[in-house]
Amino acid sequence: MIVPGRPGLVAEVGGTDARPALLGSSAGNAEVTPGARGGVHPGGGILPRIADVLRGSAFRGRFEGKPPVEDYLRAVPTALIVHPGPALLGATVRLAQSPSALEPA
Repeated sequence: MIVPGRPGLVAEVGGTDARPALLGSSAGNAEVTPGARGGVHPGGGILPRIADVLRGSAFRGRFEGKPPVEDYLRAVPTALIVHPGPALLGATVRLAQSPSALEPA
């Protein structure tokens, strides 16, 4: 839970860090809204450094725990992006696949 009067401070709930659970809830909401099924791939910031915390957290349970769409969300994959420069890596791969993308239109 968010600690009142202490911006940015998140309390432990039941002996576990609440942030992964909050992230899972938000990610599940974001996935249901557009009806996407390709997956949720959070990354960047502190997330790659707390991969072990996320693995043992309530992230996935909160991601899926949205009646009546639990079955829908259970089928949606989640994966943590841990590469230090995923945007640059993606751009490099895309350019390698289509060098003509650099030519003026």
